[in-house]
Amino acid sequence: VYNKVQVAVSMIQGALAGPQQFFKLVKDTETFDSGQVRFIEKWMNLAQKEAGMFDALIAMWQEAFLLGSGVLKITMEDDIVRRPGIEMMPVYSDPQQAFMAAQMGMPTQRPVVSTSEKILQRLKIAHVPLWNIYPDPWASDFYKGKYVIEEFELDEEDLQERVQAGTYDSIEDIGEPVRMHDSGYSRGQRLEMSENSASNRRRHLIQEYTGNIYDREGKIVAENWIITVANERAILRIGPNPVWSGKNRYVFSTPIPYEGRVWGRSMVQADAEIQEEMSEFLNLMIDDSKYSALGAFQIDESLSDEPSEVDSIEP
Repeated sequence: VYNKVQVAVSMIQGALAGPQQFFKLVKDTETFDSGQVRFIEKWMNLAQKEAGMFDALIAMWQEAFLLGSGVLKITMEDDIVRRPGIEMMPVYSDPQQAFMAAQMGMPTQRPVVSTSEKILQRLKIAHVPLWNIYPDPWASDFYKGKYVIEEFELDEEDLQERVQAGTYDSIEDIGEPVRMHDSGYSRGQRLEMSENSASNRRRHLIQEYTGNIYDREGKIVAENWIITVANERAILRIGPNPVWSGKNRYVFSTPIPYEGRVWGRSMVQADAEIQEEMSEFLNLMIDDSKYSALGAFQIDESLSDEPSEVDSIEP
C-alpha cells in the first residue's frame, strides 16, 4: 500500500510541476490567446502559489488514497500582518512641557521602532484531516449534502487576532478551553496530540457549520450560511458564506467512488481483503502441515455415553 500511494503521489506531483495552463485545462480555446486571459492566468498562478494550493492538493490526495477520501478547504479570510515600522511618539507626556519645548525650537516628537498592523484579505487553501470533517450523513454524495461540520482547535491568541480582523465577534463569553478528546471526539485522539495535552497553551475547540439553516418545523430559513461555535457554548460568527462561488468551502476528493456513500473506497481496504484471505489460506497450510506431522489420536467412543467425563487422550 505504501509503495502504491507513493507512486500515485509522485505521478500527481509530476503532473502539477508543468506549466499551469488553467484555461487550456477547461478547454476554453476561444479566448486563450488573448492578452487579458494570459494576464488572468498569471495572476491565478501567483494566487495559488501564495495560498499553498499544490501542497494542500498532495496532502488531500495522499489521505484519499489511504482512507478513501480527502478534503480541501478554500477560504477568503482577513489576516493581520505585523511588520516593524517607524512611528513618531511624543517626547513629553505633559502638554505644557511640549508647548514650552516647541516655543524654544526643541523637538517634541522622536522616532520609535514599533510593530505596525495591516489587515489583508488572502486566499487560503488548506488540507483538512478526514478525522475532523463530518458531512451530511443522509447524502449519497458530498456535494448533494445540505451541510458539513468541521472541528479543529485554535490558540487563544489566534482567536484574538481573528476578532481584531473582524472575522469573529467578541470571545469574552467562550469560557474555558474545551479539548476535542475531552468532548468525546475520539477521532481527534492521535499519538502526536497526546504529548500536547499536558501543555499550558490555551487551545479552544472550534466547530464550523457550513450549510442550510432550518427552523424547528424543518422549514429552511437560510441557505449556505456559516456558523462558528467555540467550546460548544458561544457563537463567534454567523452569516452568509463569503465564498463568491455560492458553494460551500470544501472540495471532496474520492479516488474510488463508493456507490451510495459519502466516503470513498480506500486502497487499504481493497488490499486488506486480499491480505485477510491470504492470511487465512496460509494458516490452513500451516495447520495442515502441523496435523500431518503429529501422531494420530484415538478416543474410546464407548465412554461417550457414560456420565463420566473423558479423563485423557492418548496417542
